[in-house]
Amino acid sequence: MNFSLKPRQLLFAFIPGFFLILVIFILHLKFEFTKESIDIEKFNLGLIFLIIVISYLVGIIIDSIRDGAVENFFDFLFAQFTKNNKLTWKAKPINWNFFFHASEKEIEKLDDNFYIWYVVNLNITISILLAFIFLGSEILWDNYFTTLKHPHILFLTIFFLFLSGVILLINAWGLRKEISEITNGCNNNNKDEFYPHTNVYTRLYLTEHEIGVRSIKFIPKGTYVFKGDRSEMIWIQTKIIKSLNLSNDFQNLYDDFCVKKTINNVQMFGCPDNFNNMTISWYLNSSKKPNMACDENYDFYSISDIQPGEELTADYESYSE
Repeated sequence: MNFSLKPRQLLFAFIPGFFLILVIFILHLKFEFTKESIDIEKFNLGLIFLIIVISYLVGIIIDSIRDGAVENFFDFLFAQFTKNNKLTWKAKPINWNFFFHASEKEIEKLDDNFYIWYVVNLNITISILLAFIFLGSEILWDNYFTTLKHPHILFLTIFFLFLSGVILLINAWGLRKEISEITNGCNNNNKDEFYPHTNVYTRLYLTEHEIGVRSIKFIPKGTYVFKGDRSEMIWIQTKIIKSLNLSNDFQNLYDDFCVKKTINNVQMFGCPDNFNNMTISWYLNSSKKPNMACDENYDFYSISDIQPGEELTADYESYSE
């Protein structure tokens, strides 16, 4: 997956490119920082902007190398080792279908906590490898050591770069394992496929007097039950809905299903973007002894183990006024 155009992602695309250019520049100068080799007066805003642009473009090229060659190699390596039972940990190739089938919130959480750091670690490792390739070409074709005045600094730099590359690669490997476990899903028996029933735990059912939600398989405590729910909640001022003078049937949609919240001293309805898009999570019944709760994003998770056939309930008063 490539970077999306967010400020932090753009910065993280810039860092590996700038790092590579900086290392190559220092190696090319052979650690001789004199007025003749570095003319500070030439560093105007135009040149700085050009360096930023080139660094970003080099970073994109590095990311393309990772996205194409390195990821395919890692996936092949993980698949072969796992197939032959040669891995001592439960590592699987990343299930890239996750990025197309999971909800935007799940993808954002994965990106913020794991994926973006994995990409940066791996891209800087690739930058270090490319810097070594550049150094090797300098040694072979430019008599590098014969004109080098500070060989000890070079050896320290090589040691530092090698050590940094190893640490970053190990960290990237660990992050990839975490990403693999998340994208494959802990409870999905077929790790390589996504079906309409993947990550489904519940269904609607009719009680004696109302519609409810019940589990159709065991739900461990702490599970986000409605994975794959792409519906978005929107907030509308209560007074605006009241001013529409809706019929009782339409007004009851807001009163019966929407979250009521006072935000900045303004009463609001938290609604599906369209009532035709109401997913199963909107049908949870209220209870003073709930087995479900929601986080700050109104994503519901289980607060106790839930057995098959058990009704899922939430305490409305804990998140709605």
